[in-house]
Amino acid sequence: MTIHQEFLKFEAVIAHCETRVPSGTLCEAIKYGREMQFFDKTNKLSPSGELLAEIITSCLPSDELLAETILPTI
Repeated sequence: MTIHQEFLKFEAVIAHCETRVPSGTLCEAIKYGREMQFFDKTNKLSPSGELLAEIITSCLPSDELLAETILPTI
C-alpha cells in the first residue's frame, strides 16, 4: 500500500469521526476515534480503523467514474 493510500484511509476515518462529535474539531475527532478504537495511541489506524476505512472508501465513486463526470457549465 502506498503512503497516499494510507493517507486517504486515515482521512476517511477522521472525516467520519468529525461528523460524530458536536464540535467537529480535529482534536475532538481524534479523541473520539481513539475512544472507538479506530486509532492507536500514536494515531495510526487500528485494525478496526482499517476496516472502517475500507467500508467508507468502497462506497466512494472510483477515479474512473469521477473522470467521466460532466460538470455543468455556468
